[in-house]
Amino acid sequence: MSLLDISARCVGEYVPFEMVERHFQPRIPEPVQKRIVYWSFPRSIDQVAIYSTLANDDSGRCIPFQHGLELLEKDCVKNVLQIGFSLTGSVVDNVSYSRSSNLEMMNVFGNQSIITQRVSISFDRCTITSVTCSCSTMDMLWCAHVVALAVYRIRFPDKIELRLPISETLLDMSREQLQKFALHLIAEYHTDVLPMAQKLADELLGSEEAAINKTNGAPDPTAGAAVGDDHDWFLDVNHVETRVKNFLSRGIYYRSNQELLSMFAKIEELQKAADSNGPRMLTIITEQLLVDSRLKQWTTQHMPMAQKCRQIWDRLSKLWVSVVLNPEAPAESIQKWKWMLQEWSQRDYCPKEFDEYRVLPHATDNTDSEDDDSSFLYERNRLNRLRDDRSSITLNSRSIFDNAIEACNLDWESSALRRIIAGESESLLSNLLEDYNQNNKGDFGVWRENLFIAASRVQSLKIHGNTEGALRLAIAIVNGMKEKLQRPKRKHDNDGVDENYKDNWIGHPLNLVDTVFDILIQASTVASIYGHIMENTCSHIGKTIKHIRVQNSNDKSYLSLAYEFALIALSQQRRMPSNCNAQELMKKQEEALLCRLKNVEMDSILQVVLRNHVQMLLKDDFPSSLSAYVDRNCLAMHSFAHYLFNSLVDREQELAFQVGFRSVRLPLDMRRDGNWADQEVEWYIAPHVESCQYKLAGTMLQASQSYPDKLLGVLQAIINHIQNVKYLFKLAKDAMQLALRPFSSRMVGLQSARDEDMLNCSFKIGLQVCRLTLHQANNTKRTDMVRWLVTCAVDVGIEALRTLMELWRSLFTPNEATSVLVLTILSTSTLNQLQLCRLREMELVSCARRLALECSREEPQSCCLNALKICRKDLNDFNEAYEIVVQNFNVIPLIELFAIARFFDNCEVYRAYRVALLAMRRVNLAHNQETHYIVSDVYWACSLAHSIGKPELTKMIQFVIKGVHCAPVLADILRRCATPAPSVCIIGGNGQKLISYKNEPLNLLLDAAINCYINTTHERLAHISPRQYSDFISFLCKARDTFLLAENGELQFQQHLIRLKSLYKGKKKLMALVMSQFGEFLKF
Repeated sequence: MSLLDISARCVGEYVPFEMVERHFQPRIPEPVQKRIVYWSFPRSIDQVAIYSTLANDDSGRCIPFQHGLELLEKDCVKNVLQIGFSLTGSVVDNVSYSRSSNLEMMNVFGNQSIITQRVSISFDRCTITSVTCSCSTMDMLWCAHVVALAVYRIRFPDKIELRLPISETLLDMSREQLQKFALHLIAEYHTDVLPMAQKLADELLGSEEAAINKTNGAPDPTAGAAVGDDHDWFLDVNHVETRVKNFLSRGIYYRSNQELLSMFAKIEELQKAADSNGPRMLTIITEQLLVDSRLKQWTTQHMPMAQKCRQIWDRLSKLWVSVVLNPEAPAESIQKWKWMLQEWSQRDYCPKEFDEYRVLPHATDNTDSEDDDSSFLYERNRLNRLRDDRSSITLNSRSIFDNAIEACNLDWESSALRRIIAGESESLLSNLLEDYNQNNKGDFGVWRENLFIAASRVQSLKIHGNTEGALRLAIAIVNGMKEKLQRPKRKHDNDGVDENYKDNWIGHPLNLVDTVFDILIQASTVASIYGHIMENTCSHIGKTIKHIRVQNSNDKSYLSLAYEFALIALSQQRRMPSNCNAQELMKKQEEALLCRLKNVEMDSILQVVLRNHVQMLLKDDFPSSLSAYVDRNCLAMHSFAHYLFNSLVDREQELAFQVGFRSVRLPLDMRRDGNWADQEVEWYIAPHVESCQYKLAGTMLQASQSYPDKLLGVLQAIINHIQNVKYLFKLAKDAMQLALRPFSSRMVGLQSARDEDMLNCSFKIGLQVCRLTLHQANNTKRTDMVRWLVTCAVDVGIEALRTLMELWRSLFTPNEATSVLVLTILSTSTLNQLQLCRLREMELVSCARRLALECSREEPQSCCLNALKICRKDLNDFNEAYEIVVQNFNVIPLIELFAIARFFDNCEVYRAYRVALLAMRRVNLAHNQETHYIVSDVYWACSLAHSIGKPELTKMIQFVIKGVHCAPVLADILRRCATPAPSVCIIGGNGQKLISYKNEPLNLLLDAAINCYINTTHERLAHISPRQYSDFISFLCKARDTFLLAENGELQFQQHLIRLKSLYKGKKKLMALVMSQFGEFLKF
């Protein structure tokens, strides 16, 4: 390359052409101009690819860049001409007829048109500043025709005819040549340029004060840019704005969300290429998102933002942080961005960092379809409070842009930071702490800074293309965190949280923990760039991740650093945020990070890292999630502990159980009414916390099988710390399944049909379930829990059944004790399963009977009938049960009392009669309760008394008259008692005779029935409507039949009708119907 080309190459890339013209007066030599113009065009197709492809685009459409390369390979680029800083050419393409308007058609065949697209490209200082094409496919991306022409110029620069700028050519023309040039140009395009040509001529020949006459020279589109002109790569701002508007108009559908995220990826691509269009494009998108009409709707109606929109805003916030943290950004640009971000954040409907209102799903973390446990009740009560009292919600005042605004105040001036990024391993000393111990430094040094700020720096370095610097800073951050952990710890203050851990690392909206972890993991996959695979280790973890040695280190790999960093972040004591969305975000980020750790295969190197870290966490003076004391408002680490337990239990069993016992606890307590007690903030993710606690306890339970000492500790931990009865019940059933399946006994090396220790554990957990649910009236699964516990006790043996009977007051209600426990014990299947001797069986049965009698005394309203059935075979207990019924008849439900009477009817009629008489004393049937469920029992009681004898019937009828005020029921009883009595086996009983209506007690019952009919007639007429007239006539017919049973019944009915006619003469239509039906009774 000649010296001229070397100089022209530098000038063409960095110096505006106007500045060159100033230094070469009166004219620049033609060879120099041509070489500058030659070297001013971009030399790499990478930037062309950026502007002609959309990142993460899976729509299946043709990508312009690929299509442009195909056109170039097919030799479709024709007539290429470079005039100064302008490149023109024609591109032959095949398109459909619908897109062939205003184009030069060269040939037509089939359904395709072979057309020529006219393309023009302007460039300056190795950037394409403007593109135009005659096709109709131009949008935010450059079309394939522009790509084809630009790549042609890059690949074949010497094949292109190169001309000087047109202004230079005009300088060489004479006056006559200039006139011919102008006239020929006007003649060729007279319809387009003639009006403008005349206007310019008028201005030139007019006043000298005209603007065109005051300016030296004239504009030349083929000349280079002026000194102050921008030379950014061409981005069609209008198309970007239109595209975002179209996305927003579609709502929150999947495709719109993906296309916006793809545009964000394009912004990151531009930032990595140090292209100023990245912030420009981000500004356009932000402006359009801020005027989205849904923001106002969500804010004014207190609605949560749609999840897909929340993802977009979080990504937007993260991008702005990386933009303002660009190490190469000028201070003026950062200040401009800061003002712009502040203005956006002060808008009325600017989104908050977390939504102020959020409705969480009912059963996000349920492991089955059951939804009636305490977690569900808690969630339902919480949602009701949110709807009823909006003022109780803690509002979040931070806007979505606050993180970026704060990042504007950061700088990169620290010499230590610069040395770390540059990879200078000597004297890498952080200037943030004066008492830094130089012996602790290593690898790329130590960087101590707020994790969010430091991780934001890593993210910015990575996005802006400095991946190696980002990796070095990430290593220094991990070294700083490790150095902080190794300092001597102070005793906990009152809140139990170390002062260095006030900010939650996991749960930040920018997810910066993942940023540091990502870059370290990525470094573990590219050995040729970052180092060498470590020897004598398991080189392949999974498929792609390897242990790659950190530069300047013999014992550390990027993978081990990433793993250790994740452990440190997960083990932090995290305070529960007050905002429900912040809690949900913390949960999701923790789950995502744990999922990534699970995908890393555990080898010997990582096992050592894990063991050392866990041992440090378990120290009493170490403020972590596994500390001996954890503040009540800190998040329980059940998910993290579950991962640690599974990773350690096979190799470090003792350590694994230490972690399990320490972490199965819950920092807070849950009351039985579903409210969280004594908490500074409300735990919106409480169901998830309890679900994770259950999973941890279940894993520990399974791992402790055949280790009685471990099993005892797990059982105690479950009883002490798990308060959710649904999960307790599941643990009890899980333990039962473990106990009854065949297993290999590690203690004796024998095969056993079941594990007795695990079976006892299952029983004891079941006891706790019944204790906690004893007073939960709204727990619909209580019956299943009680039945399961009794069944489990039968499997365990007689001692478990004795325990249930001894502790029944703290486990069962009296009804449950008699209807489930005692009846199960006395069942034939249970006694056969227990295989007791005769004496022990009699003792067990006697104990069950005494329990039944005790329950009937405490709760006679539900236990007396069962007690009678249970004590039937023992005369003394049976008599005692009967006396309990008699003494407490006034509290026993009426239907239950009649059921007891019917029970006696099968064995002792007189006792049945006595109980029925007691029940009849409490009967109270109104005039309109003819279909009441107790009517059949009243009929049965009267039939029983009638079958025993007249004295018994007389006494029964006395209570019937007092309690039954329904005339049809009384009439039915009257007719039943007038018929022969049913046969009843009564010792010493005499044959029954028919009772006349004229004699007692039927005459009393008849009078009562007639009076009830009279009273009921007036009751019905007080609120009768015409549609009820036919029913009323039928009612009077029944009344007439009853009246006629009396000795003077016809006269009484006649008087009744006369009274009705007199009192209700206003109801003429009804009275006419009455007279028509019963007129014969009114004839004298």
